[in-house]
Amino acid sequence: MPAVGIDISDKAVKYVELLHKREGLRLGKYGELPLGNDVVTGGVIRNKASLIQAIKEVERLCDYDFAYSALPEERGYLATMEYQGVKAQDLRGMIELHLDENIPLEPAAAVFDYEGLGPTTPPSVVVSATELGLVQSYEEALTESGFVPLGLELESQALSRALIGGGETKTCMILDIGRGQSNLSVVAGGLVMQSSSIAIGGDNLSAAIAKDLGVDLTEAEKRKEGDGLHRHSGEKGPFE
Repeated sequence: MPAVGIDISDKAVKYVELLHKREGLRLGKYGELPLGNDVVTGGVIRNKASLIQAIKEVERLCDYDFAYSALPEERGYLATMEYQGVKAQDLRGMIELHLDENIPLEPAAAVFDYEGLGPTTPPSVVVSATELGLVQSYEEALTESGFVPLGLELESQALSRALIGGGETKTCMILDIGRGQSNLSVVAGGLVMQSSSIAIGGDNLSAAIAKDLGVDLTEAEKRKEGDGLHRHSGEKGPFE
């Protein structure tokens, strides 16, 4: 069913629409709505009313009833667990029983899912988990804004599926640079095996460019977005 993708960060709510055309997926509406300070901090919703106001604007702009959204990477956990001798129908129960041995969350206070690693010896799965209260807060923000959430998953998993897909067998690294922080994930066999968040983002890069080149932040942003990592002979640029 048609749905809009929504990304909630500490700085903004971003949205994107993918249209199913005869020639394949095509980009539809997309945009970004800035959030005030302390609306979302470290992935935790602090001001639900302000966040709902922003998401309601997305609903108005896109005119969709359904949405997919990403959960904050810094609030998620990944672990590899073995299940030697466990039947498929008992696997979820086994993971729940041993969840707190692999991640710092009590099973009753966690939401988890898992993906198989394919043929391994011993057989293993990658388990992703986050706090139940956090998931409920994101779900409530979406539903109270007029959306029906179809799915919530960690940012790293959404990025892996979009950028790499399940057919890639090589080990890859994804670096997602946001404004306030960056997320680093390692993907093997199409599955996210490890991820971590780094408190350095695009704002830090802009500040470093401004200081190094002796320009203001507006000019630093312009050069960062215009030149990026391109090197120019002679003149000093953002690359350094």
